[in-house]
Amino acid sequence: MSRFAFVYASFAWFVPSYAFAVEVPKCVDPSLLIELVASEPEIVTPVSCRFDARGRLFVVESHTHFPPENYDGPKTDRVKIFDDTDGNGTLDRMRIFHEGTVKTMGMEITDDGAVFLSTRFKLLRIRDTDGDDIADETTTLVSLDTKADYPHNGLSGLLVEDTITFGMGENFGEPYTLRGSDASEQVGGGEGGNIFRCDLDGANLRRIATGFWNPFGLCRDKAGRLLMVDNDADAMPPCRIVNVQKQGDYGFQFRFGRAGTHPLQAWDGELPGTLGMVAGTGEAPCAITSYRGQYWVTSWGDNRIERYTPVHKGDSIQATRDVAVLGDAMFRPVDMAVATDGSMYVTDWVDRSYNVHRKGRIWRVQFSAEAAVFEDLALSAQEPKKRDEAEPIVSPGPLSSLMLARWNTIAASLDDSAKQTRQTTILDGLGSDDEDVRLAAVRWAAETGDKRFLTPVQSQFDRESLSPRMVGAVAAAISYLETGKVEKGGFDALTRQSLVNLASDKSKGSKLRQSALRLVPPDSPQWSLDALEAIAKDNDPELSREAVRHLAVAASSNKDAAFVVAKLLKWSGLSSSAKADLKIASTKTDPTSSPAIRPAKDDLDAWMKLVGDGGDAEKGWQVFFDAGAGKCSSCHARDGRGAGVGPDLTSLAGNVDRKRLLDSILHPSREIGPMYTTWKVLTTDGRVIAGLKLNGGGVGQSALYLLADSTTVDVPLEEIETQESSELSIMPDGLEQSMSIDQLRDLLAYLSEQ
Repeated sequence: MSRFAFVYASFAWFVPSYAFAVEVPKCVDPSLLIELVASEPEIVTPVSCRFDARGRLFVVESHTHFPPENYDGPKTDRVKIFDDTDGNGTLDRMRIFHEGTVKTMGMEITDDGAVFLSTRFKLLRIRDTDGDDIADETTTLVSLDTKADYPHNGLSGLLVEDTITFGMGENFGEPYTLRGSDASEQVGGGEGGNIFRCDLDGANLRRIATGFWNPFGLCRDKAGRLLMVDNDADAMPPCRIVNVQKQGDYGFQFRFGRAGTHPLQAWDGELPGTLGMVAGTGEAPCAITSYRGQYWVTSWGDNRIERYTPVHKGDSIQATRDVAVLGDAMFRPVDMAVATDGSMYVTDWVDRSYNVHRKGRIWRVQFSAEAAVFEDLALSAQEPKKRDEAEPIVSPGPLSSLMLARWNTIAASLDDSAKQTRQTTILDGLGSDDEDVRLAAVRWAAETGDKRFLTPVQSQFDRESLSPRMVGAVAAAISYLETGKVEKGGFDALTRQSLVNLASDKSKGSKLRQSALRLVPPDSPQWSLDALEAIAKDNDPELSREAVRHLAVAASSNKDAAFVVAKLLKWSGLSSSAKADLKIASTKTDPTSSPAIRPAKDDLDAWMKLVGDGGDAEKGWQVFFDAGAGKCSSCHARDGRGAGVGPDLTSLAGNVDRKRLLDSILHPSREIGPMYTTWKVLTTDGRVIAGLKLNGGGVGQSALYLLADSTTVDVPLEEIETQESSELSIMPDGLEQSMSIDQLRDLLAYLSEQ
């Protein structure tokens, strides 16, 4: 028996011909109440929902999203009206307002009763002109011409104000033409998802922002900010909330692979000229709304409704998350609509299946009478305005000028003159003294696919002082310009091979070769042990050390690498520090030599006095990979080495101070990124599983979890009794006890070393 109570539908016409039990989601916030207000057969596979000015609930009922063979439902989607005829607060009547659309995604209703729908290929306005509650006028405002036909990576999110703002997904990178009612056009393909805007009649079509995956939900908060949830980050989680800015580039480009891990991709402002997220969300967010001082988000994949409290961060905002409502595997919230009484109605797809399936629910969420009433947080002293209509929040300078020039090529068709201007701007950028400008120019050169940029991009390797980030970007750009494609994942095989060649090229500088070596993990098939051994014997001690460290890590699981390590340990030309690195594969340390008295875990100041300063970063590297000390590398990677269970720690240096690093070791559960949330699963046979939910999308009949020991377990959905997120990190508590004080100090020195 589940810990959740069961509820039986008791509404006169909502109850089906058979008795059914519905598992009620849990209100994590005790001031919330949730109740079922509609269910199958009256509503099935519901997606978007909105209230009109008369207080009636309109719901889009999907029948065309992957209908299974011999599906017995309607052949097109429907819009249904639910209302309360006797004023007792219960929705007791349903009528079909409209049917005939396919692959319907979003809906908005204006005060004059016009219903706007976004479908995969069209933006429509639907009206009831004779007052019989049946739509009799349909106008196409915007149409999409493309070969791609996947249901939900075309036109999607929708917001209607004095203009229409809508999203378009990544469209599989296929070429497309988006055409407004006045024949205004936007063309593209490969650049990722976009936000567009047009007038209420479909005219004056223009692009607002780019670099998304699938912009499913849009809303505006009281401060005038345009918020969007970006659905499905493939191998680059988490999904995200974005504060959309005019001309903003949010980093994703389908041309560089759908995985999102390519060096020329960004997801949180990692590349110069790209903008970051407000917050990471749970899996498959479908809608966002500004409600009672917070941003509420439906997480279809994680079976919950999340809330985000916005806080200022310079000129932008970020948000902290809590969970408002949590259901079982059969709770799949999609959209939200706020009623005139302040309650919120939520559509529920119910089943994990992407196929339409003849099940569906609508829930009503409200605050209890005792709950305090909050005003929406404006986070601004000025009058609300459409902040995305303002100029982007960027600092003036060469980078901004280059990004503006790039934007103009995305937002308009290119004639020969514009192409010449583009070429001149990119070449000027590649010659800049500012590496951020050069990196933005490298990315722009690659996305053009123009092979004339190949030689100028390759010439970046003539510079000795490139950062590892720049080295990776240049190698990836060269690969893309040569082939016009990428393989799934981050550095593809061609990119890795070029980096291996660069690391082995004795005509290049030591720093450049070191960076190239670090970017190709030790277990990559592009490495030969002979190449690593040759670099390990290089006269440059720093370069030699990097190759030695690759071999040391590889030796723990590769017998041939272990043989090379044994040879190098006997080689007289190897430095003593390099030999110490080679020994880590078999090292087992004993922390008992540390002082007997240690500070209390919560006394961070005392710990800082003990280990906050000093330390040997070289020894810290050995602690990081030491199987007997902190075991850091069994979960984390740094400089291309280690595992990917937890966050890659390469970027910590220079960005996180030692006090915060120490605090995260002492209290691993204090701050957990969204993509590293631990899930506790209770199975029907009594097993308890705790692990990270791996990104497998929403398709399938099982859920995959990554456990703390780096193993995975696949759990069939029918065997999941309950699942809920945990406030405890998968990173074990008490790691500081596995290290001596000296080792902990050295580890902090290594993690904070740039």
